[in-house]
Amino acid sequence: MLPGAQDKNEYWLNNERHIITNRLKYLSKSSNHFNSILPEVEAVFGKNVKKKCSEVNSIFLTYKFSLNEYFQLFGRTNNDEHYREIRADIYKTSNENDLQKELEKCIEEIENEISKNV
Repeated sequence: MLPGAQDKNEYWLNNERHIITNRLKYLSKSSNHFNSILPEVEAVFGKNVKKKCSEVNSIFLTYKFSLNEYFQLFGRTNNDEHYREIRADIYKTSNENDLQKELEKCIEEIENEISKNV
């Protein structure tokens, strides 16, 4: 291998680290912004919608914790079952993703509540 060249595994790991770091930054910023508008949501749409929005935010935080855990497991191989489960949560590579289903359900409930108030 040429000096300074990366093997495929090292390149893949560095690329994934970069993606995850950027996702964490974006997720933190989005979550903070979302939290900052919750008082306005309550004032306009009521406590029930605010509660559902808080549930959405807790799903974001669960996703963030999954990302952090995945980040810590980087040295493991793709054959590790726990690693694959977390990767499926993060990259939505599974059709049975609980976080995605929970998020969609919360958003649907929020839409229904808001449409009642409009």
